Amino acid sequence: MRESSRPRFKKLWHRAPGQKDRRMPEKPLLDRLAELYPESNRTRFRQWIKAGRITVDGAIITDPRSPVTEKSDVRLGNAQAAGREAIRGGRIVYEDKDLIVIDKEAGILTVPAPGVRKEQSLLGSLERYLRRPPFIVHRLDRDTSGLVVFAKTEQAQQTLQKDWNTNVEERIYLALVEGELSESRGTLRSYLKENRAQKVYVTEDADGALAILHYTVLRSGRFSLVQIELETGRKNQIRAQFEDLGHPVAGDAKYGATTDPLRRLALHAHTIRFRHPITGATLAFESPTPRGFETAE
Repeated sequence: MRESSRPRFKKLWHRAPGQKDRRMPEKPLLDRLAELYPESNRTRFRQWIKAGRITVDGAIITDPRSPVTEKSDVRLGNAQAAGREAIRGGRIVYEDKDLIVIDKEAGILTVPAPGVRKEQSLLGSLERYLRRPPFIVHRLDRDTSGLVVFAKTEQAQQTLQKDWNTNVEERIYLALVEGELSESRGTLRSYLKENRAQKVYVTEDADGALAILHYTVLRSGRFSLVQIELETGRKNQIRAQFEDLGHPVAGDAKYGATTDPLRRLALHAHTIRFRHPITGATLAFESPTPRGFETAE
C-alpha cells in the first residue's frame, strides 16, 4: 500500500472565547463502532482500537473511551496497523465494512478445491476471522503469493465483479522467469484455451479468450526478474504466455519450467489499484517482493 506519514492527533472540538458550545452529543468510540459495525463484537473493537486500526477525523485513536459524535469521521482499516494482523495463510493489509484485502502466502488455496477442507483455504481462515463467510471476488493460484481481495457484503462483491477489468485500474505481478529475454520490455497478446487436463495454452484460434499483458525486465541473467502489468485477467495467463514465449516462470513444472530456485512458483501479485465498490474512492496496495526474487542465480 502507498505509505503515508502518521497523522497527528486532532482535537475533536475547538471553541473560541465567547462562542456558544454547539457540540453534538458525544459518546465513547467503542459505542460508535458498535453502531457502525453491528456484525462484530466489542471485544474485537477493543482489539482494533488498541492495535491502532481506528482513525477519528484522520487521527489514530487508541482509547476506547475517546469521545466522538455522529459527524466524526470514524474509519476502520489503518494500513500500517492492519498489516500486523496475521491469519492462517496470509495477513490483513486493509479492512473496512465492505472489503478485506489479504497478502496471501504461497502454498495455500484461495478457495477450497475438491478433496480440500474449507479450513485449509484462505476462504476458511477469513470465515473464522470474520465469523461469517466472505464473498469471493477473484482468486490467486495456490502457489502464487500476494494481494487478493474479498468482499464482506454481496453488494460489494457484485459491484466489483460486474466489470472487474474496469474497476481494477492496475494489477502488477512480479515473476522470476527462466533465461534472459531478448527484449527489455514488450507486450504479449494471444488467445488462450484450456485442455482436459486443466492446463491453459496459447492458441491461434480467435475463439479462445483474448489475453494481454505488458512486461518490463528488471534484472536479467540465468533468471530474469520481470514486472508484469495485466490488461486482462485470464486463468493462468502469465504462466501460459511466458511458457509460449520460451521463458516459463521458475518453479512452474506444469508450464514448462525445468528449474525451481525458490522451491515455489516464482509468481507474486505485487500491486493492485481499484475503485471501492461502494464509495468510489481509489484504493492502492503493494505487497513486498518475496525473498529470493531479486537474488536468485
